[in-house]
Amino acid sequence: MVTLTPTQDKYLPYVLAVALFMQILDATILNTSLPQMAQALGESPLKMQWLSSAMH
Repeated sequence: MVTLTPTQDKYLPYVLAVALFMQILDATILNTSLPQMAQALGESPLKMQWLSSAMH
């Protein structure tokens, strides 16, 4: 088991919150641009849905 220093213990929730925020932001960007990406590739957005599944 790893023992955290008081400084590390203090910043751990912030690091986790930023990581979660970045994952949600990335998924939002992908889902927003999915129809345009599908159109550029000549596919239907439903066929491109696997991209969103692969992200999670």
